[in-house]
Amino acid sequence: MPGPSYIFVLKGSPPAALDGFDALEPGGPDELPSFEGRYGAGELLEHVHDIKVRLHESLEHRLRSRFVGRGFYLRLVAAAMVFVASYFFLSIVVRDPVPLVDELLISGALAFALFGYLRRRAERSGEFSRRLVALRAALDRTLFVESPVVDYFEALADECLALGPAVVHKPITPPTAFTAREREEALALCAALARRYGGDRHVVALYEAARKGGKDAVSAVRLYKRRGREEGARAVAYLRLLEALSLAAETGTHADAEPRP
Repeated sequence: MPGPSYIFVLKGSPPAALDGFDALEPGGPDELPSFEGRYGAGELLEHVHDIKVRLHESLEHRLRSRFVGRGFYLRLVAAAMVFVASYFFLSIVVRDPVPLVDELLISGALAFALFGYLRRRAERSGEFSRRLVALRAALDRTLFVESPVVDYFEALADECLALGPAVVHKPITPPTAFTAREREEALALCAALARRYGGDRHVVALYEAARKGGKDAVSAVRLYKRRGREEGARAVAYLRLLEALSLAAETGTHADAEPRP
């Protein structure tokens, strides 16, 4: 049975909600993921209503994209067949004083109309509606609890915000022992942060430099400048969380780690 799908709420202005909706499959209403919410210790979640609204919007958008994307190539082939058939019909059967132009315009319009119709039909299908209602109900039942993993990440982000790009020169302090469940949460948080920041070339440059034992202060400065101080701090904190988990695994500071001789 698959593990829970975590939703992480990170403090900020406004708070950031990291979800795992990208991995949702169309499936059926009986195949529901288990959502679990996490936030930092001491956070009061004053913006809980806004967060829930954003989560519901994100859930519908991702699920709609899944359903629409599932039949994309079939719709494309159908539209192409309509374009070719209508083009030859208009070229051979219908005679007009301006050849080629009218055929292309009319055939393109018909193909585009068919493609749009099939897309709307997929979005309005009963299967999509039932799945969306079931997932929304599961999301509404989600319980948000304080997490030492999120608390540790937010401490890293606060440090990155206070020190700015210079934080890359400060040695990382691994977290105290995480349980096996907390380590699972930490890895899920890293995956969520990777979806948010992993495509940034400055984040990639910082990661590659850290992997080689170096410090890329130039990329850090550019990252903060490009994303702003708060988002830049979170992105660097993500890299420092990866480094901390790696150090903790090497030194055996996780509760589930094998003790070193």
